[in-house]
Amino acid sequence: EEEGEGEGEDQPDGPVQPDATCDDDAQTPDSGMATDNSMEDRIEEPGSTAATKPVEPVDPLNKLEDEEKIEEPKIPEVVPDAPPAPVFEEEGTCEGDGGGAGVTSYSPTSKPPSQRKKGSVKGKVELLKASLEEKERSKSVDCSSHERPSSSGDRRVSVGASNTMSPMGSPMGSPTNLVPSGAIPVAPAFVPPLPSTKKQEKRMEQYDQIAQHKKGLFRKKVSLANMLSWTKDSIARPMIRTSDKKVKKEAVDLFKLLQMYMGDKRAKKDVVKKLGLEIVTRGWVNPPLRDEIFIQLARQTTGNTHPQSLLHGWELFSTCLGFFPPSPKFAMYLEGYIYRHLEPDRANYKGVPVSVHANHCYKRLERMTQTGAKKGLKKPTADEVERARRAPFNPSMFGNTLDDVMDIQQKRHPGLEIPWIVTFLTKFVLQCGAQKTEGIFRVPGDIDEVNSLKTKVDSFEESKNLRDPHVPASLLKLWFRELYFPLVPDNYYDECVYNCDHVANAVSVADSLPSLNRLLLLYTIRFLQEFTRDDVVAVTKMDISNLAMVWAPNFLRCPSSDPKEIYDYTRREMTFLRTLMENWNPTDVPE
Repeated sequence: EEEGEGEGEDQPDGPVQPDATCDDDAQTPDSGMATDNSMEDRIEEPGSTAATKPVEPVDPLNKLEDEEKIEEPKIPEVVPDAPPAPVFEEEGTCEGDGGGAGVTSYSPTSKPPSQRKKGSVKGKVELLKASLEEKERSKSVDCSSHERPSSSGDRRVSVGASNTMSPMGSPMGSPTNLVPSGAIPVAPAFVPPLPSTKKQEKRMEQYDQIAQHKKGLFRKKVSLANMLSWTKDSIARPMIRTSDKKVKKEAVDLFKLLQMYMGDKRAKKDVVKKLGLEIVTRGWVNPPLRDEIFIQLARQTTGNTHPQSLLHGWELFSTCLGFFPPSPKFAMYLEGYIYRHLEPDRANYKGVPVSVHANHCYKRLERMTQTGAKKGLKKPTADEVERARRAPFNPSMFGNTLDDVMDIQQKRHPGLEIPWIVTFLTKFVLQCGAQKTEGIFRVPGDIDEVNSLKTKVDSFEESKNLRDPHVPASLLKLWFRELYFPLVPDNYYDECVYNCDHVANAVSVADSLPSLNRLLLLYTIRFLQEFTRDDVVAVTKMDISNLAMVWAPNFLRCPSSDPKEIYDYTRREMTFLRTLMENWNPTDVPE
């Protein structure tokens, strides 16, 4: 309550001296200086009393009105051995003339100047009191116990890392960690967050299609954290919202199969081997079940303290992502969950190489969302499922980079300059009589036979019973199309399409490609030139323009996502490839 309001005036906490009144006519600069000195004397001598040495305080900001009384500030007693409570200093908050550095000291128990009333006597007394406390603090704190400023005049003093912060924002610690008056604390070094930020970690929880489960007699809602954590119990409802009764029933059955496959429920050994194929087949045949399978796997691999169960869960993750992707809406949430397990501290979690499986799943998810589920009418086979299960430690030659493919074949074919799979398939195409087959490279091979050959070739097995040249020809194009990076890198794309009809420039761009890319492109161009002879074209009906149209999308990928630009550049891509097939004949062709 301000002074002068109400029926009476506030009574000061301490004894009021009869000489504490102030007269405007008696205020002179000399008297004000004497007042400051007398107060400093009283602070240095705690034993002195107000009765022996009266004080006439002077208002430093504005003149007081006539006969207005001011209460004497209560000066706290300072203990010489203990330093005062630490106070942070903030810049740019001083109200007044702004002399000096423009810094105002804040006490945890006093309001900042911006919250005080300018015309109140109490606010003016608090300003004077804060000023006197600051003077005493600068004298009482021994600056020699703190970190000294550098010789270059830097006044910053770093606060010890062991300091803690009080709820009010003041540091709590030993006196040696206090910041001296006038010093600016150094902010701790900024540490960038890990790639798996909180937003990415909570993507799964933000998925709005998760069904709400209830349990108990009173049907209490199950928290989302419990719903997404490992459990040994069965579920009575699917985890993804759906109105299809058939999907609901199959989702509940799938969770039981998944628990038996992971070892969370007992099952016969001969049955467990078939469970992985059964789960993958159900997800591949029935797309509405795919998101349910992935969220069940995410649940059973979260908080799982059983190493064998955790290993089987991540193996099934890798297997499923080898045959079908999640829905586009759920893919971003699944990506956040997998990304979270790429951290190095999960490299060997409870003896399970979680980060290895997560890294494979992350790459597989990225590529599967682009290519879609496994094509064909034939259901996944046991060999294909087993190959997908071992893929994290036995990587595939499909969907990888050229360098990865060369590393995979290093032990079996150390002397080859280009990928073995290209040399095998090109020779296989010729052996099957492709030069006497109409529509070669244009007519697709049987998709099931292509998938079967893909599985064998991925294990370095050479199939000799196949007689249809369309099958190896389709697999050869598929391998180029599924390369993680295109054969002609994106940074060469503009040069290729803008110099497509200029022979010298087009050949120069091809010669400037990275060594491995250039050799592989050269080998494939020489292979395609075998089909441009007149006698072969007369049978296959595939002239050089048709070959360029079929093969250009396998070599070049337009970096733009605009359909109009992709359409406009398609003809340029074909022209570039035709120019190379007609005019590029270097001698260093690998065999």
